[in-house]
Amino acid sequence: MAVEKTAKRWRFNLVFSRVQNWFSAPQPAVFKTLIGLICERGLKAFWPLFSVGLIGCSLPMWQGPAIGQIDVLALGVGIAAAGSVAALLWGLKRFRMPRWQDAKHRVDRSLAPRPLQALSDVASIQDEDPVTQALWLRHQYQMQALANQALSVPPDLALMKADPFGLRLCALLVFLVSISFGSSYNFAALFAPPLPSNPKKVEVQSWEGWVTPPPYSALPSLYLPDLFEQADLMLLSASRVDLRFYGAEGSYQINQSVSPTPLVTSAADGLQQSFAVLQEGALEISGPSSAVWSVTLLPDKPPNLQWSGSFEPDFFGVSRFSYAAQDD
Repeated sequence: MAVEKTAKRWRFNLVFSRVQNWFSAPQPAVFKTLIGLICERGLKAFWPLFSVGLIGCSLPMWQGPAIGQIDVLALGVGIAAAGSVAALLWGLKRFRMPRWQDAKHRVDRSLAPRPLQALSDVASIQDEDPVTQALWLRHQYQMQALANQALSVPPDLALMKADPFGLRLCALLVFLVSISFGSSYNFAALFAPPLPSNPKKVEVQSWEGWVTPPPYSALPSLYLPDLFEQADLMLLSASRVDLRFYGAEGSYQINQSVSPTPLVTSAADGLQQSFAVLQEGALEISGPSSAVWSVTLLPDKPPNLQWSGSFEPDFFGVSRFSYAAQDD
């Protein structure tokens, strides 16, 4: 009778402990371990996708050059997009969603007696012996008490074996350098709506011109685009005209008669024209921003020197005299 009472008491304690198990450990510990296991397997399967994604986000922050007709920045973004798709497929092939039993087995391995496995065991001796039942129930109760003390197992997030060359760290370095030294304006320009194109404005080209007087005159240079409203130019002989054009070939025409050899030239992108003003004539630049000037030569009069006629030597052999000089 005493053995039967003991068996009933252990059976009651075991049932009560298992009911308590659903509101305490190890269920929360297994759940936390399952979340960590999902993160662990996801990181090991999709770290190439994260790395390629970091590089893809870094490229738009840099202003890529153009080699011929190929935009290096657009080419790099395209390669990064293709690499992302390949990395996604590679990760989906390797990723396996963990089950509840996987997390439970990991928690069970963290406890030396393996109490969770012991709770699912079945006694090999199935008889009505009260002593055997009492011993088995006591064993189950002890395993349940150990299971209630289970703690969650942290995930193993080390990627040394999966990425022995540290490619993920290289991608992170590129991303940090792009944030520090790149420009977010380039990244925003990719998602900005395209500006309306205006063919007329695209065709308009630009040009610049300078007139440099002879060095002996010490006069400042003239900037021709500032003289559009001026029809006449009065220049010294031997002044130098420098013209520079931007745009497609044939956008502008140069017609001048101020040098001994009249010149009519079709301007091209980056073309520079220089000639000296040696005679009166016209300087014409025809095109989208046309201008015409009539050039007149200023007479270069000789300097006027006047001597007062006084000459004063002194005892030490130093002579002094006064004069006046004028020049146009």
